[in-house]
Amino acid sequence: MKENNNNNAVETMAELMALLYYHLTKVMIEDYGEDAKNTIKKAIYNFGLERGKNIAKKVIENGEQLTIENLDKYYDMPISSAWKGKSEYINGEKRGFLESCAFAKVWIEKNWQEIGRLYCEVDPAIREGYNPDIIYKSLKNVLEGYDCCESLTKYRA
Repeated sequence: MKENNNNNAVETMAELMALLYYHLTKVMIEDYGEDAKNTIKKAIYNFGLERGKNIAKKVIENGEQLTIENLDKYYDMPISSAWKGKSEYINGEKRGFLESCAFAKVWIEKNWQEIGRLYCEVDPAIREGYNPDIIYKSLKNVLEGYDCCESLTKYRA
């Protein structure tokens, strides 16, 4: 973890949250075995749904549509402060490329990729909570050995 300074408080908080997730899930798996994975998945799904609904509420309160672009505009975290990447919008779809993830960095250091990867399911749940007509698909993930994370966000056909 980086030295404590105010230059990147978001990155520090992200690393601490990843460390908290690691310790919570590690104890759950030690105490409850494989069954804990289903509990973790349910918790992450519910967390994502709530976040998505909260973002949707802000968009609607501002008189805007629940679009992919507005999900990014009103997103509830300053992603660019701790996650390095870029996005492309083509024909109503968004393709995201993340070169680094503050969470994944911690989980890789702890050899916790499999359980850390369960957290990534927050992304489709956020989209579902925000607008059920929007789908998120992970195409690549650093926790699965890829050099980057790649995703596709699109509208249901």
